[in-house]
Amino acid sequence: MSQEPTFRRNIGLYQGDGAKREILEQVGADNVDVAIAASEDDGRNVIVALQAKRLGMDPVIAVVQDPEYVSLLEEKGIAAISAPWATAAMVENYLDRPGVADLFEIGTGVASLVSVAVPDGAQVTGKKIREIDVPRDSVVAAIIRGEQYVVPRGDTEVQAGDQVIFVGPTSSLESAQSIFRQMT
Repeated sequence: MSQEPTFRRNIGLYQGDGAKREILEQVGADNVDVAIAASEDDGRNVIVALQAKRLGMDPVIAVVQDPEYVSLLEEKGIAAISAPWATAAMVENYLDRPGVADLFEIGTGVASLVSVAVPDGAQVTGKKIREIDVPRDSVVAAIIRGEQYVVPRGDTEVQAGDQVIFVGPTSSLESAQSIFRQMT
């Protein structure tokens, strides 16, 4: 991965050292659909994400290897991906095509990333994530609600139309998708 984060929008691509406030100011919060800090340096990613958030960019996603950074970032409203096998390319690819239920293999197939659209009338609609029997070895990694990125927590309510992104072994993801598609 490059040490210089990339800022992408349908009409342009912005690349530079996002740890420098001047670069982020030049890009401008209104010109960024999503800011993703995904260099190989956790410290740089934290700084870039905090700078982007402070300047009003939203959503902001940071990939960090050290789970100690997760709570710091989440307190500031930044989505933190802490799994060592997560890559900015997976997140960016998903954000480019949120309506498509894609399957991404992570590493050597140890885990996958998959999304499901919650249909109107699904049993999970209106339930909190902690109330849903998600397979133990799967995780709700993200929720895309319209144009908004929602950091999933136990008390996050699932809504019809949500794109729910799961991470886990391929063997459990079909079950997770089925649970979120099951109708009342």
